[in-house]
Amino acid sequence: MIEYINELKKYLTSLNKDDFDSAITYYSEFLEDGGFINYEDCVRELGTPQHLSKNILQEFGIRSHADVVPEKKHIDWWVILLLILASPFLLSFLIIIASIIFSIVVTIASVLISLFLGGIVGFIAAVIYIFDNLQISLMQIGLSIFALGLVIIMFPSCMKLFKIIYKLTINGFISIVNSVFHVNYNKK
Repeated sequence: MIEYINELKKYLTSLNKDDFDSAITYYSEFLEDGGFINYEDCVRELGTPQHLSKNILQEFGIRSHADVVPEKKHIDWWVILLLILASPFLLSFLIIIASIIFSIVVTIASVLISLFLGGIVGFIAAVIYIFDNLQISLMQIGLSIFALGLVIIMFPSCMKLFKIIYKLTINGFISIVNSVFHVNYNKK
């Protein structure tokens, strides 16, 4: 408990003396009355001293946390070495994955575009040749309407699929960066 309170004192230096004494007394009595003896019990009950200090400073209306020392994140040397040695394989793997994703998106988009353009061109051609051969022109109009209907039906689903692929790709990249560099870039 003493270790927890001493660490909390380090983070509350921006408070004036009365507020500082009040906060330290309150939390010392709270931990003592609750029977929290060791550091882990205190952290389990109140959170880390840094987190608790942020809450206390906010209660007193102090917005700047200049004296709160942020936890430093570091990258182990073996992770850097592993990334350097594996970079040819990782980069080629990432390029392959990106190519596959890109080819799926391009294929779906090209099918939609070709159905749309084929439907329009087929409809125009059927109208032009309607007086030459009525049965073939009517069949062509029917096929053109069918192709345009497929586009109308498939377009919303394909847009949802594109959004899902985009989100999975971005979230996958973010999770790889987070796991390698121990940094959280996921801002929602």
